[in-house]
Amino acid sequence: MPQINYSVTLTQKDWDKRKPTLAKVKSTGIGAALKALEKMHASVPWKEFDLKEPSSFEELDKEFAEAMKAYDSKLKPIAGHAKSVAALATRWEGNFAKEKLIPKAASKACAAIADAANAYAKQIETFDDALKKDYEKARKDFENKLKAVLKPLEAAVKKIDALLKDISTLKSKPTKANLISMATGDSPARGYCTACKYWDQVLAAKYGGVFKSIYGGQAMKEFFPPLKDYGANYSDWEDRIAKYAAQKKLTEDKVVALHAAHLSKQVGNIKTFQGYLVKALSVI
Repeated sequence: MPQINYSVTLTQKDWDKRKPTLAKVKSTGIGAALKALEKMHASVPWKEFDLKEPSSFEELDKEFAEAMKAYDSKLKPIAGHAKSVAALATRWEGNFAKEKLIPKAASKACAAIADAANAYAKQIETFDDALKKDYEKARKDFENKLKAVLKPLEAAVKKIDALLKDISTLKSKPTKANLISMATGDSPARGYCTACKYWDQVLAAKYGGVFKSIYGGQAMKEFFPPLKDYGANYSDWEDRIAKYAAQKKLTEDKVVALHAAHLSKQVGNIKTFQGYLVKALSVI
């Protein structure tokens, strides 16, 4: 968060230490002007210039717009008063310089106030540049974070291509070996199920502002259930097939055929979810 530090030179307390005796009996207005400037600085809502970590580009743009609005209305006007302080101090620098009985330190104190006030005003007038740099950095950081978050989807899209191929193979050759092959190990079906979980727990949960416009539902409820057994990497598929066949009084080949038919019906949904992943990869 950009912030402007307030110089000790611009405090009434410091001026009271440095001002000459004449200024103690005859008001210069410098002390009151410094007090007012210091109060203005203290009232600046610096937190309003802080760009929080966003969940979408739109949210970041909104935060930046609000920060610029706060700058225009609450900080920028203070620059005018700072310049007035500088002008007042410069005038009294000249006045004190004419008085032979007044120490040169008095003129130097006024010059220091004028310099500090002008520098402070300049910092305010260029503060919007600091805000813009903050915004540009925040946007770049968010883009990089999204790239890292999206990286697993590239592999997921390929996994789903392989899954669709596995389903097609099982449909044309509904053998127990093909079924077990597609449902064990680090299979494409497992990759698909992992992608469903990743969508809900990472993309939607942490970056909903970006991805909910692509898909606003819950992948674990809509796309995961029909494939969950095939992506679970069960080690007992042989027993599962045999047990189901015995319960339903079917041959094991018929059980495999039922699995093949079930998976074939899921192709449309699988492609739909894959389409969401492809769209997500195009956000940056």
